[in-house]
Amino acid sequence: MAEEMNDIQNRSDILNVLHAFYLEVQKDPEIGVFFTEIVRVDWDHHIPKIADFWESLLFASHNYNGNVMEKHLHLNAKKTIRPKDLEIWFAYWERTIRKLYSGAKAEEMISRGKSIAQIMTIKLEAINSNK
Repeated sequence: MAEEMNDIQNRSDILNVLHAFYLEVQKDPEIGVFFTEIVRVDWDHHIPKIADFWESLLFASHNYNGNVMEKHLHLNAKKTIRPKDLEIWFAYWERTIRKLYSGAKAEEMISRGKSIAQIMTIKLEAINSNK
């Protein structure tokens, strides 16, 4: 019988997802470069900020202060973020969450990640088509 997984319940669980996720995407041959070369991410700064973002979305903590799209626009100016890149990002996102958690909040985190990827794809395609 398969072991039942817990749902995402708090910031600690969000941090667990983020650490596992970013460990994987950094190694990806297509999108890893965004994290390792285009922007040399300061993980000690980045992960708590992203945790703030997800904690605000999932638990209405209101502790995120920033503009996610703006950060990605700056990144896109350095290296074009293609729709394929966001598809790869989302595949890692969903796989990471499903590997670690199961339940309503896990599904919400996956769903919101998919929505974010779709919105970014639309906005970035419009910008990139005008380059």
